[in-house]
Amino acid sequence: MKKIKTKHYYFLFLLLFTLQAYGKEKAASFPPELLEIQKRYETSKGLLTEFEQTAFSALMKTEKKSSGVISILMPNQVRWEVQAPNPSIFISDGKKFLYYTPPFAPGGNGQLLVKKASDHQSKLMTALLTGSFKNSSDWSVKKVKDQEFEVLPKEGAAGDIQKAFLVINKSEKRIDSIRLTHRNGNRTEIRFKKFAFGKDKVNLSMFKFKAPPHTDIVEEKTLR
Repeated sequence: MKKIKTKHYYFLFLLLFTLQAYGKEKAASFPPELLEIQKRYETSKGLLTEFEQTAFSALMKTEKKSSGVISILMPNQVRWEVQAPNPSIFISDGKKFLYYTPPFAPGGNGQLLVKKASDHQSKLMTALLTGSFKNSSDWSVKKVKDQEFEVLPKEGAAGDIQKAFLVINKSEKRIDSIRLTHRNGNRTEIRFKKFAFGKDKVNLSMFKFKAPPHTDIVEEKTLR
């Protein structure tokens, strides 16, 4: 009986040692440059930055450009405001996200879409914008160039996003651009500029939104 118990405990020791070693190896394999960026974003608690976006349509063979401002409050509150050419507002507070588009013509109605923040695509985008992409089993990260990294989501874990590429500034410890490849062949590139780190740079009221009059509200049933 003693021999059986000894073998049993020896097996458990080997199992625990293997799992621990695997966990250390997995943690060590995560790019240290991104760990530094994630640490800076987390400790700063807030970020205000301008962006320029280029969206390429594979079907129409056209490009659409837009620009605006992004406000981020760690760990998971994001306000993405497109200011030109067609204004719109996207807000996520970690529990739900809102997407507002004003009326296209005078006298018309705007639209407010309300969904759960657990939506796969918005979850990945929030992680990319806030630099919080390490502690998720939904995607893997690998270095492809000196300051460029590939984020590869698991099947069905990021909506129509097939993969993402991050271009960082190592000395400034920030993300300078994000490139997205979509499953339908579309591509999106987002470039950031004029970074202002710190919670004091972000207005807390920016993450609250009250629909103006003449707004059609489309809300997921599960939120009601």
